[in-house]
Amino acid sequence: MKRLLFSTLVACLAALNPAFTQTFSISPEKPLGGEQITVTYDPKGGPLNGLGVDAVAYVFTADLVEPMAFDLVFDQSYTTTLALPKTAKLVFFAFENMDAEKFDDNGGKGYLNLVYNADRATPVTDALGLKAGLYNKQYARTSGIKPDSELAINLAKQELAANPAALNDPSFASAVATLAKKQDDAALIATCKTHITKLTGNKKATDKDYRIAYTIATDLKEEDLAKKLKAEGTEKFANGFFARVKYTDAFKAAKTAEEKANIHTTAKSKLVKEPFTEQVMLGWVQNIAMLYGEAGDWVNFEKYFSQILDRSRQASVLNSLAWDLSGESIEGEPKDAKKGLELAAQCVALVEKEIVDLKSCPPNYSKKKWKKNNQMNLGSYGDTYALLLYKNGDYKKALEWQTLACEQAEFANAELNERYAAYFEKINDAKSTEKLLADFIAKGTASSKMGEQHKRLFMANNTLESAYEKYVASLEKEAKAKKHEALVKTMINDAAPSFTLRNLKGEEVSLESMKGKVLVLDFWATWCGPCKASFPAMQMAVDKFADRKDVAFLFIDTWENGDNKEKQAGDFIASKSYTFNVLMDNSNEVVGKFGVSGIPTKFIVDGNGKIRFKSVGFSGNDKELLEELSSMIELAGSSSTP
Repeated sequence: MKRLLFSTLVACLAALNPAFTQTFSISPEKPLGGEQITVTYDPKGGPLNGLGVDAVAYVFTADLVEPMAFDLVFDQSYTTTLALPKTAKLVFFAFENMDAEKFDDNGGKGYLNLVYNADRATPVTDALGLKAGLYNKQYARTSGIKPDSELAINLAKQELAANPAALNDPSFASAVATLAKKQDDAALIATCKTHITKLTGNKKATDKDYRIAYTIATDLKEEDLAKKLKAEGTEKFANGFFARVKYTDAFKAAKTAEEKANIHTTAKSKLVKEPFTEQVMLGWVQNIAMLYGEAGDWVNFEKYFSQILDRSRQASVLNSLAWDLSGESIEGEPKDAKKGLELAAQCVALVEKEIVDLKSCPPNYSKKKWKKNNQMNLGSYGDTYALLLYKNGDYKKALEWQTLACEQAEFANAELNERYAAYFEKINDAKSTEKLLADFIAKGTASSKMGEQHKRLFMANNTLESAYEKYVASLEKEAKAKKHEALVKTMINDAAPSFTLRNLKGEEVSLESMKGKVLVLDFWATWCGPCKASFPAMQMAVDKFADRKDVAFLFIDTWENGDNKEKQAGDFIASKSYTFNVLMDNSNEVVGKFGVSGIPTKFIVDGNGKIRFKSVGFSGNDKELLEELSSMIELAGSSSTP
């Protein structure tokens, strides 16, 4: 499956100055559900001063699990209005610049407001619980709120005091149990256990009751109790939550499309229809369609693909299959170039429609952001389409679509540029192509294959190999000097947050234990395509500095999925023979301390414990990453004092 290396997969959270003087307010200050509020946000003095503001309001309501997103447009006086739904519980506001490069998170406090009862004194039911959830890491990257377990648990207790039935909400119950266990709050743990007994001790206990009880027990780390509840729930309720878990486990274990299709058919006929189950089964349908497509069974592919009504999911499936059929590179032998072209054309047509009418935009997603994301996806999917056009001999159209892909990546992705140069040569003369390649090399955005292409053209046009070598050397020297100069300007001097984590060997590693060394901290996860794509270059960097006692690399596994995170990380590292020192941030606390909002993110810390560089994402250029890291390490080393 093709992985995206575009900026849509990475985001950078700007460091904030605590002395900001920007203005934010809503009127009335304590709004009621169904009321129109006036929102004021003046960015002057803040991180978005002079950059233009892209604002979104996220409103939690009583009838939806996810918040509703409303795009806000401010007038010249920095004001706008928002009509709250009648069932509104809480609203938070997200502010960033138009390019989503800088954010205003109010110093980690975020901008949020409770919705009140008619007395404008007491928050509506669930409002405090939702606020507790926000301070318990929910929507942290969207709301800008830094996790605060102590505040979260106090808010949760306030909600429970006013509304003991709040524990009947699965999301709130999970948050409370997690906080109680984390803070070792004996009273709150007892409350949770009492609620488990109350839920399951009733002869009329429902599937939902057992689901909540099981969730609480799991989050309290009461493994035996959770196992018991799961067994009882599975026996009592043949068509609910636990049945879905059983079918999901079976679906994951199934190997073939036919096996998965049979499980889907059975589950669909037996499971109780509810929104989350529908979403789970939509994922199954997508997976089945993919498997039939990969097997070339296009009849059954269409049967399941037609059940996917979300254009984004449809486009993703089509692009993945088209990429696989393309041979995945210019040199790769296509499995079926004609069918791949058909799928890729269908894919980009869907995305073009979505950009116009935003038909598949989820309610919890900003329409402006949805449109931007689809525009970025069009560039990525256009790269697949261009390759298949090239494989089918339509070089002119291939270059047109590759131009879009490269423009979306600002011509900074060497892999995309490589295909662009190949298509360019097909319809342009040798001298024009040689000049194009020379520009890429000078800017440091050329792959090794582009270097070979340039050499071939240069030699054909100039015949003197020595002239070529000198020419390229001068270009690379110029590019390196420019990058070094640019790096110096990006140096920062922030104290690195203290941390202690265990590595895959079970050894404790702390920031303090590394004092005196230049540290490269690389936040990653096994599900992160760009993270894994960067690892060959990171291994080269590790090897390059292997003999340097004053340099150390720490690869911090974070936001990992699954129950056995150490095994997942260890198996992946071993499968690639990487010699990385992997630390496990299982609770995601360290990544939060460093303010990371997207991975891969790297920090270069000098010997005094100061962050000197922050690097987000991966451009796809191994050589560029190695050179940039090397320069950062040397600059950070020269800035350290004994």
